[in-house]
Amino acid sequence: GVPVDDQFYQVKLLELHSTVYEFSQYLGDYRSYLGFYGLIVMGCFFRDFQMQPRLAMVTETIIIGWVEIWHHIVVMLFFWFVFASSGVLIFGRTVVAFSTPILGFMSCFRILLGDFDWSQLSEVNPELAASWLMFFLVVEIMLLNNMFMAVVFDCYAVVK
Repeated sequence: GVPVDDQFYQVKLLELHSTVYEFSQYLGDYRSYLGFYGLIVMGCFFRDFQMQPRLAMVTETIIIGWVEIWHHIVVMLFFWFVFASSGVLIFGRTVVAFSTPILGFMSCFRILLGDFDWSQLSEVNPELAASWLMFFLVVEIMLLNNMFMAVVFDCYAVVK
C-alpha cells in the first residue's frame, strides 16, 4: 500500500474531494433548473389554454383581475405578517414554532392548512391562545380568503 503521509496521495485525495464537491454543486444547480423548468412548462400550458375556449376563460380571468388580485395578496401578506409577529410575541418563549419571525410566518401558514398543536399553543395562556387562533382563522380564512375568491369571481363574471 501507499503510506498515508505520502505527498502525492494527499494531493490526489484533495483533488478527489474538490471534484466531488464541484459535482455536488453541479447536481444542486441541475435540480434547481429542473424545478424551475416545471414552472416554465406550467406557463406554456396557460398560453396553450387560449386555444380551447373554456380554458381560455381561466387565463383571461387572471389577466383581467391581475391588479386586484395582486393588491389583495399584498393585504393578505400584511395581515399574515402582523399575525406572525404577534404569534412570536405571544408564543415565542415557549413554542419553538414561533421562536423567530420566519418560523412564526411558516407556522401561520401551517395553521392555515390546519396543522398545529393546540397543546403547545395553550401552554402559554389557553384563553389568549384561543383568542389569537380564532381571530387569525376568522380574519385569514373567513374574511380575506373569501374576499380573494370574490375578486376572482368578479373578474370571471366580466370574462364570462
